[in-house]
Amino acid sequence: MTSKVCKVPIVYHQAYNIAFWHLEKVHPFDTQKYKRIHRILISNGIFDLNSFYEPSPPTPLDLANLHSSQYLDSLNSSSQLQKILEVPFVAMLPHVLLKKKILDPMLLQTGGSVLAAELALEYGWGINLGGGFHHAHHDGGGGFCVYADITLIVEKILSKYPNKVSRIMIVDLDAHQVYNL
Repeated sequence: MTSKVCKVPIVYHQAYNIAFWHLEKVHPFDTQKYKRIHRILISNGIFDLNSFYEPSPPTPLDLANLHSSQYLDSLNSSSQLQKILEVPFVAMLPHVLLKKKILDPMLLQTGGSVLAAELALEYGWGINLGGGFHHAHHDGGGGFCVYADITLIVEKILSKYPNKVSRIMIVDLDAHQVYNL
């Protein structure tokens, strides 16, 4: 007897997780939380590995409409990424490494945010286990947020589904880190 895999409107990709040279230990933002959440959802037996939707990154045109060309060009600078990520040693790393280990996962999470919004229209709810880069904007980023995925969601949903969506509410459940002094 074979069981049919039933997808749920939860978006995840194993490439969401950012780990290299212990970045996850030197920044208060937990860059590995995505896989732990995914593991918990599977370990309870309700979901399996094939239950989740996997995203694609936004297109270059999406990015060009989302961010200024000056800002996108600045992402080729390790020192600019160091400012956005708030991790000083990043400025010393080669850009090719930062692209592969940080920018590509964040692009995938940005695409996941859009997919989760589209799934919410189809299922009535949708969750992206990554994303939520609400500190990024047209001309910049900060607070470990490189791409403005929230803005991209709003633009995509309002333009793609004008008869289905007229307003969007954003609920920020950002858990800022608390430091013990």
